[in-house]
Amino acid sequence: MQAEFKTVIDAANGDPKFKTFLEDPTMSKAKKIAGLTAFCDGAGFAPVTKSFLCVVAENGRLAENQKIYDALEEYTLAAAGQVKATVTSAQALTPEQLKELTAKLRAHVDSGGELKVETKVDSRLVGGFTVAMGEDFFDLSLMSRIRQMEAELSKPVGA
Repeated sequence: MQAEFKTVIDAANGDPKFKTFLEDPTMSKAKKIAGLTAFCDGAGFAPVTKSFLCVVAENGRLAENQKIYDALEEYTLAAAGQVKATVTSAQALTPEQLKELTAKLRAHVDSGGELKVETKVDSRLVGGFTVAMGEDFFDLSLMSRIRQMEAELSKPVGA
């Protein structure tokens, strides 16, 4: 089910019309369910995946597919004794930097647990990185420091 659900998310990310179809709040639920059923049947999805997607559509939550998938992945990894850490950096990390950061992140994983590190690049961070690991979020980016400075500078004098 998880791989099939990921296929739907990837299809939406790769096709703006499909993404609009999924996320358009003005389209009737019946039309979305019919479209999803045809998509799932055409892709040969398991009945449980098709049913799950139809329930999501019925509840008007298709725009939340990525969040639902992320939560599903987190629970699946937790059941397997794994923890996922998503490291987003302003520039690609060198293998040495990634190795050092991974070693530091292992300290936040229960003994016996396995750490799975995923990396992303987002130049909007300007410098530094962020780490999302379960419910923990560490922001060591330059952009967050710039925002903090802007907030401090915008305070009235003497406040």
